[in-house]
Amino acid sequence: MVAEVKQHIKLRGDDPYDAIIMGTNLKANLVAQFALGWGIDEAVENYDLSSAAIYAALAFYHDNLEGIWQHEKEIEAQSAQLRQESEQRFEHLKKRYAAMKNQGD
Repeated sequence: MVAEVKQHIKLRGDDPYDAIIMGTNLKANLVAQFALGWGIDEAVENYDLSSAAIYAALAFYHDNLEGIWQHEKEIEAQSAQLRQESEQRFEHLKKRYAAMKNQGD
């Protein structure tokens, strides 16, 4: 079950990774991660949000860590697959280019 901080966080679907700060398009988990790294005051200034919104993002993030981490693992797996496919395509293009270059010599 996804925990929600109703005054500041809005869910978009069932995935906590997609939750946003109310009145913005800012993802709550990204704001929370920024605040964890740089501090509350820096997050308030950087995102032009109230400290209450930052604390709500932090609370939401900690209450939904498992779902957020699962989503990030899925993204990493998709990225690895795309990277592998791109490398294979690039190798194919390199071979075609080498063959065309050899024909011209």
